[in-house]
Amino acid sequence: MADYDVNEPKSRIQETVEGAKEKTKEATEQMKQEATQRARSLFTNQRNRAAERLEGVASAFRETGSHLREQHHQTVANYTEEIAAQVERFSGYIRERDVDQIVSEIENLARRQPPLFLGSTFAMGFLLARFLKSSGVQEARWSRPQIGSESTLPEETREGLGGESGPMLP
Repeated sequence: MADYDVNEPKSRIQETVEGAKEKTKEATEQMKQEATQRARSLFTNQRNRAAERLEGVASAFRETGSHLREQHHQTVANYTEEIAAQVERFSGYIRERDVDQIVSEIENLARRQPPLFLGSTFAMGFLLARFLKSSGVQEARWSRPQIGSESTLPEETREGLGGESGPMLP
């Protein structure tokens, strides 16, 4: 009669579990890398769009400065043109840096100058809120349809949320 090792099924199960753990670890790492790559790509696109918009703002300041200069408001025109130059420099700064550099510099600023960092964060949030409010982006994104009207969400979004009637509950 052949010897039967009682521990053999146990060792097979352990091997299977270890293999599954390793595959899960590899899949998780791959998903993490893909998510990081997508986030970097999104950041790069948004960074470029922000830089383009800032260049447009700088151009508007330059035009305003020229208009003020034509109207003989030299002092205000000088300030306006200096603002345009600062905005252009900031646009170039944004365009030239990658995610890691910007995050590192923000972290350093927060450590060295906490009040300045908090004040800047507050000011940027305030300006962003004003921009969104004035551009109508917020209202269009968050508006709710009136009873009896079509939803403003794209169909794939409505389906992801459970259709027109709302999310599906378990």
